[in-house]
This record gives sequence, structure tokens and C-alpha cells, in this order.
Amino acid sequence: MKYLLSILSLISLISCVSVQLQPKKISTSKNYEFANPSAGFSKKESKDVDHLWIHDSNGNSISVRSACNDPADPDLQSVRVASLDGLKIEKEVFQKNTEYNKREALHSLQEVKLDGILVNIELLNFTKNNCYYVLSYISVNKNYSVNKKDFDQFLNNFKVP
Repeated sequence: MKYLLSILSLISLISCVSVQLQPKKISTSKNYEFANPSAGFSKKESKDVDHLWIHDSNGNSISVRSACNDPADPDLQSVRVASLDGLKIEKEVFQKNTEYNKREALHSLQEVKLDGILVNIELLNFTKNNCYYVLSYISVNKNYSVNKKDFDQFLNNFKVP
């Protein structure tokens, strides 16, 4: 749990995605479905993301952030860049365009350093119905594989009709 504060700090940074020209018009999406991550993850309240789960034993996190009616209408790469703004990327593990929820998506994995700790940030960004979504998995580098299957299952269950 010693890494929990570092991961919570990253979640707050990642949630600052929108270029808000007229912030009153931007809202979060209510039109999506998901299954909670597997046992071991506890739901936490956060003003920075729509939903947040943190693993009880290792501090890994899964989160959902949405924004609708953003007048800036950012593209997928802009959302990714804004999600990582202020972080020192040590290594770009992968970045690829893919299809997700019947839409074009940008899937990426970065290694960043936060307070001298190597942290992995996996993002899946996509837009649908005038909303963009950022699904994230954040973990200390050495714990990345521990809950990777949980994040993959979360992605499989996340649906925007």
C-alpha cells in the first residue's frame, strides 16, 4: 500500500483531460455499462473520475473517466496526451489504433516515473455518442502483470450502447 498515494496522484492527473472552453456544457456520460472488477478491488469515491477501483493488497487501480459535449472535440491522441500531461514518460511500451465498442480507439501503455517509482499507465481512449472515454489501469511496474487480466476483463465487459 506504500504506492497508493502515488497511484492516487496519477489518477488525479489522468482525469484532467478536457480542454474546457465552456466548462458548464461538459458533462459525464450516464450511458454505459460495466461489470465491477474482480474480487480484491474496492470501489472508491473520486471527484476526478466517474468510477474508481483500487486493489486492496497492491494498490493497482482501474478507472473510468468520461466527458460529453466538449466544445473542443479532442481527437484520441489529444485525449491521450492530455491524460499524461505533466508526467515524465520513461518508455512508450505501445500505442496502437484499434476498434473498441464499434468505434476507433487508441490503446497505449506507458512507463512513467512518479516520485522515483516506475509506474505503468495503460489507457484505452475512444469516443462514442458525442462523449469520450478514458479507461485506465495504473500499477507499480513490478505489479503490472498481477491484475492485467482483471483490466482486460473489465474492458471486455465495458459497453456503450
